[in-house]
Amino acid sequence: MNFCFSLTRRSLSVALLSLGSIATVNLAATRAYAQTAGAGVVTGYVLDPDQAAIPGATVTLTPAKGGAMTTTSGADGAYSFRSVPMGTYSLTVSMSGFASFVRQGVRVTGATLTINTAMAVQSANTEIDVTTQSNAVSVDPDSNGSAVVIKDKDLEALSDDPDELSDELSALAGPSAGPSGGQIYVDGFTGGQLPPKSSIREIRVNQNPFSAQFDKQGFGRVEVFTKPGTDSYHGNASIQFNDKLFNTSSPFLGATNQQPDYHRIFFLGSLTGPLTKTSSYSLAGSHRTIQDNSIFAGSIISTGPGSNVLCAPGNAACSLNPYPDGARATFHPQTRYDFTPRIDLALGEKNTLTIRYQFEHGSAQNAGLGATQINTVATNTSTHEHQLQISDTQILSQKVINETRLALVRAVSSSLPQSVAPTVSVPGYFTGGGASGGTQSSTADRLEIQNYTSVALQKNFIRAGMRLRVYRQAQFSTSNANGTFSYSSAADYIANRPFQYRITSIANPRIEGHLTDVSFYAEDDYRVKPNLTLSYGMRYEAQGAINSAADLAPRVAVSYGIPRKKGNPTTVVRAGFGIFYDRFDIGGVINSRQQNGVNQIALIYSLPTGVCTPGNTAGCGGGATTSQTIYQLAPNLRSAYNMQTAFGVDQQLGKRSTVSFNYLNNLGVHQFLSRSLPASGTNKLYSYQSGGVFRQNQFIVNFRTQIGTRFSLVGFYALNFAKSNANGAGVFPTDSLNPATDYGRALFVNKHRITLFGNWQAPFGINASPFLIVNSGNYYNVTAGRDLNLDTVTNDRAGFANGVSGNCRNAADFIGGPGSTTVVTAANRLPPGYCTGPSNVQMNLRLVKAFGFGKRIRPGGADAAGGGAGAGGPRGGGGGPRGGGGGGPRGGGGGRGGGSISSGHKYNFNAGVQVQNLFNYVPYTTPNASLSSPLLFGRSQSLIGGQGNSGSAVRTVTLQLNFNF
Repeated sequence: MNFCFSLTRRSLSVALLSLGSIATVNLAATRAYAQTAGAGVVTGYVLDPDQAAIPGATVTLTPAKGGAMTTTSGADGAYSFRSVPMGTYSLTVSMSGFASFVRQGVRVTGATLTINTAMAVQSANTEIDVTTQSNAVSVDPDSNGSAVVIKDKDLEALSDDPDELSDELSALAGPSAGPSGGQIYVDGFTGGQLPPKSSIREIRVNQNPFSAQFDKQGFGRVEVFTKPGTDSYHGNASIQFNDKLFNTSSPFLGATNQQPDYHRIFFLGSLTGPLTKTSSYSLAGSHRTIQDNSIFAGSIISTGPGSNVLCAPGNAACSLNPYPDGARATFHPQTRYDFTPRIDLALGEKNTLTIRYQFEHGSAQNAGLGATQINTVATNTSTHEHQLQISDTQILSQKVINETRLALVRAVSSSLPQSVAPTVSVPGYFTGGGASGGTQSSTADRLEIQNYTSVALQKNFIRAGMRLRVYRQAQFSTSNANGTFSYSSAADYIANRPFQYRITSIANPRIEGHLTDVSFYAEDDYRVKPNLTLSYGMRYEAQGAINSAADLAPRVAVSYGIPRKKGNPTTVVRAGFGIFYDRFDIGGVINSRQQNGVNQIALIYSLPTGVCTPGNTAGCGGGATTSQTIYQLAPNLRSAYNMQTAFGVDQQLGKRSTVSFNYLNNLGVHQFLSRSLPASGTNKLYSYQSGGVFRQNQFIVNFRTQIGTRFSLVGFYALNFAKSNANGAGVFPTDSLNPATDYGRALFVNKHRITLFGNWQAPFGINASPFLIVNSGNYYNVTAGRDLNLDTVTNDRAGFANGVSGNCRNAADFIGGPGSTTVVTAANRLPPGYCTGPSNVQMNLRLVKAFGFGKRIRPGGADAAGGGAGAGGPRGGGGGPRGGGGGGPRGGGGGRGGGSISSGHKYNFNAGVQVQNLFNYVPYTTPNASLSSPLLFGRSQSLIGGQGNSGSAVRTVTLQLNFNF
């Protein structure tokens, strides 16, 4: 007897499969609503002759009178209809390559009815009428119009590189509220690294925005679910290759365009199969060899244009010169690999244990370089992370499910400077000498325990649970023990006139700290009527180290489907309100203990008049204002939080398209920031505080469509307005004594954002996946490049030369820089975020051709109708209760070939190409805005990282080969 336990987010079933017969005990829908009074639930699995799950099958339930209901089987083959009025129906299941399954006389009462379908392979001469998925709107809180489920071919269309994949998911999630942005969960856990894409089953974006289960808001939230093992062996092996020869060059290499050769090689693979009759496994891993370059785009003080050697301060024979073209690129090699095994065990008919481990290692040479960092400040880094996740799911009754989860994470990192010489800097031109970060090593541990219970009643779906997180970090640091010299201009550098010299006196380089937070929640999704759902809940949170012992976060949302005379509603109106807290990071706790004036003391010498050079620091105190600085958690420091209100309308357009309009209002209070405050004498206190605020209004239009069986498209447009005076716990306002003067255009938003993601099954067996990202520029400040207000922080905003306005590309339009005789006052100071950076348009395209051989298992490409990105509807996914791992020990959720594109044969070979930035649009970063470097003022000096962009190239082309079975 073959035992199959399949646990999904929307259904819990134990299937006993024996000798061609299937006896299924349905154990209630865990993520869906219980049936309303006078209505029932029809659920089941769509399976092929080998009892493997068939995703993407169209399931239609047709009454004797009235409109039919249609859904699509999920990744595990599960389907479900809820709130089905009592009566007699016919059930039809269709899938390309299989004979249609039809059952007449299906009687629906007030109970749950289970119908599993064993689909027979369709003979070659039989024609099949295929109906694609209906993208219907729903009052289910998981199925709001902005929600997207990515799996199957749409998942395959995303990048295999975990860093690029994270950027793509953030782009699909859209703009979240406030400076902290959205959050990515992996099998319900926060933090850690993304797993290899070959071990990911599906990804859900923006589901259930006001759920009390999550600490972060739903708009901008990404949930990643890994694959369970399968009941037959499947595997995948892939190689990807990128070389300088395929790419377009960087615009910062100068006229000669000299750049060393570079390339990337990426190996990845996966294997899944049964261990015993009640257990299964999956393995996934990858190895990346990245031979890249970091490109310098500043200028230096040297003996002439042909020299790349930085002169020492005070050398009158030197001058400001462009950096030689042939020396701008610094070799930056990196190696990364990961390994992820997972085991699923059935401990009984109602108990499943899942154990998943992930190890990732990375190393890099010449790290830490940017647009204006000379290669002498580079460091060599090494990181590795161990992550163990254990999940135990128990079905206590047909209505109650409990899940306990445990995560243990250890991340170890180290950084060694290539030079321990003092650091010298002219903002906007260069940073040279040695690395100010010194020698660093860190061990960070995290323990996370979760317990969740779900109760499915007739009209209510009740959930409650708790989460405990304990952080520990031990750190060794000699940061800035070599000292840092800052100069306001190239002329001051040549004349040896530093405006500031910083050095840290280290008594104890080793620091350890702990941080704990706990949360409890309870919520209820109450189906008032078939077209009206009320969701309400409360979340309690508490965190140590700060004043947050009782943070209450109420959540409420309502979904109302406007009635129609015939059929289900095609318009759903939504509204919601919730409070969402941001936790203070353990990094701030460690920093406050490390630089507390006892373990380490930071000394700042401002405007020294003596001989103060890297070779002679004894005179740095002459005539200078000497300050000792320490970091401290403010006595009233508490958790930051955001109050979000949302109104939206979801509209169904035909059977295959939906559009959603949402307005989001966000008020952030007690936002984190740092302030430089006067202490005794000239000393300064760097205080972590929670006195910031932001106000944000967002207008977001989401849509998704399925055109035929071959093309799906999802996307959104977002219009974003925000004002703030806080940009994060470690960011100082430009006026620490009066942070209110920084309240203005928020630096963390893009006013306009467009994202489009599609999947087209083109002729000749080619799969094309376009990904378009359009962002308007970020707002940024013009800075004086020196400490005007003597708070020891050099981020002071400049002033208008004419007192009214200025050109953000012309340094002469602003005052406050080196040599300026006009005083910057409140009357002529630039408002926050006065300038706007360049926009960015990026079009990525992935083309894959599948070749098949061996036994034909799904004629006609049965995977073609998979749910994918358009499957954000009521039945848009599997997964465990409360976002768990999903699937059982033998639950066929793994898919053939680790999710690669299938030709319908047992063995598949895929050849593809991935183009990042197809249109070769140069993705410039925010321009240089420091008056210390007028010759480069207003110019971008690097390319935007992430979203597939490389610092070495504008457009990249990666070749891909893949084999799976």
